Amino acid sequence: MKWWLAVLATVVSGLPVAGLSDTASGNAPYVLGPQDGLAIRVNTLRRDTGEIYTWGPLSDDFSVGADGMIFLPIIGQLTAAGRTPEALAVLISEEMRMVANLVELPSTTVEVISYRPVFIMGAVQQPGRYAFQPGMTVLQALGTAEGFARSPDMATTQRDAITASGRIRELMAEHIALQTRLARFTSESEGGEAGIEFPVELTSRINDDPMIKAAMMQATERYHAGREALQAELSAIENAKTLLNQELETLDSKSESLTQQQNIFDEELQLSTDLLQRGLIVSTRQTDAENSRLAIGNSLLDVQLAKLRAQQALQAADRGAIDLRARYRTEALDNLVATREQIEQNRDELQTAQALLTVAMSQTMETFDTFRPGSFTPEYRIVRSGLAGNDEMVVTEDFLLQPGDVLQVQIATAPGL
Repeated sequence: MKWWLAVLATVVSGLPVAGLSDTASGNAPYVLGPQDGLAIRVNTLRRDTGEIYTWGPLSDDFSVGADGMIFLPIIGQLTAAGRTPEALAVLISEEMRMVANLVELPSTTVEVISYRPVFIMGAVQQPGRYAFQPGMTVLQALGTAEGFARSPDMATTQRDAITASGRIRELMAEHIALQTRLARFTSESEGGEAGIEFPVELTSRINDDPMIKAAMMQATERYHAGREALQAELSAIENAKTLLNQELETLDSKSESLTQQQNIFDEELQLSTDLLQRGLIVSTRQTDAENSRLAIGNSLLDVQLAKLRAQQALQAADRGAIDLRARYRTEALDNLVATREQIEQNRDELQTAQALLTVAMSQTMETFDTFRPGSFTPEYRIVRSGLAGNDEMVVTEDFLLQPGDVLQVQIATAPGL
């Protein structure tokens, strides 16, 4: 058992007091600085039991303050900035042995778990503060900042070009709809018997442009719906006229029957008058004949009045059919005139939008010529804080950054441009 403890003690005491973090830049030891996050673990071997004791208060995550100091329980404040993780681990072990009056140096590990940010400034699209990633190069940092700064003029002209292009598409769709409406209203104003005759500029492209096909189908559906509504109203008027004509025929028959009855009662009244004068009948019989003749006359007047009303209704139905067709054609003519005006307005707006797009595209190309690859030379400078102050250096795109670096991007126009 003692030999195992001896070996364990040798192993633990022989452990290097160092940090677990590799260098951030890959080509030089990483030096700690403000805002670095550290995972610190402090352990001691108890030789009497062979157990490894972990100092709990010291084994936790800590961060380096803005003043470069780190505060540890039991030990207090230590200077972390300017030291490597390995050097800080040695310092913590030495301080812990002094404070706790330990015989042997405890084993301390310091691991960087979060790096202080890098700052990207100058001719980039989104300058600012960014999280550092191990192995980050200048080119990667440039991509993080969304590349080189684009000219405000370029952004404006690109936006104008996009706006004009969208407006042109909108006006083209409106032009197609107006052309189909014009064809529909033309057919309706001419009576609509032959259907819609669409212009060649639409029919020749119906299989290539779904928008044209949809617009023509919509116009055709509305045309048929309008025709069906018109025919339904005309059919209702014709049905009403049929009923009125049947009523007139009935009234004519009734009038003829009443006229015959009136003639019979006239003859009977004449006969009654002759017989009364001869004293062959009483006067009451003559009175009954007169009353019957009077009732027939009243009925005949009612029939004639009903015929007059039916004839007036028939004439009103004829006028209604004429007015309905006239209103249908008038509305079609009004819509036709309004659509032609809209087409002219659409054509003017389309020409304006096309002119604006041409201007915007030409300005975009001019600005792009200024900022196209090869027309400018980028220059990268790194400002890095050190013990002796800030160091500034000109670097290339593949240069590895360190946490806390300030990357300055400058653009110079290439000679001869």
